[in-house]
Amino acid sequence: PQGAMCTKHPSNRAIFICARCGTFACTSCNSHKAELGYCQACAGTGFVMAERGTRFLATLIDNGLVMMLLGVVSLAASKSSRGVVISLLLLGYIGLQLAFQVVLAQSLGKRLLGIKVLRSNGEPVELWRVIVLRNVAPIFANRMCGFFGLVDALFIFGEDYRTVHDRMADTIVVDIKMSGLS
Repeated sequence: PQGAMCTKHPSNRAIFICARCGTFACTSCNSHKAELGYCQACAGTGFVMAERGTRFLATLIDNGLVMMLLGVVSLAASKSSRGVVISLLLLGYIGLQLAFQVVLAQSLGKRLLGIKVLRSNGEPVELWRVIVLRNVAPIFANRMCGFFGLVDALFIFGEDYRTVHDRMADTIVVDIKMSGLS
């Protein structure tokens, strides 16, 4: 970028534009993923963070499939027992999501789209952390405060592409192929 200055270091000339976030980066920002055109923030721990749209689509797949299945069961229930059935379906929904995590070591949507949850230091994420901090705690937080889900989702627009539940669980979501994990 001719004449452009680094976004993070305004006194330095930019040598490339980050392919992910579009910021100008200098030699000080050059990371080991720079050959792919990523700044330090986007390269993070050496992994390429999953795109926001990909994470959104993975969430739609995960929640959509399970909710459709549970919705069919709910419609089949009689009107008098719908309250009980809906409560059981909510528990079933949580159970199915957790089963995907246990069996696949990642959610179905994430697996289909080639993204994966890791600890922020790049290590594999522990199952308890996925279950308790990434799934159950946000569900309960949303039940306590209906705005939690919205706030959680909006955090994805931060510089580090991490939601509130990512921060709670100390996790990142990375692109498997771009990060060399395939």
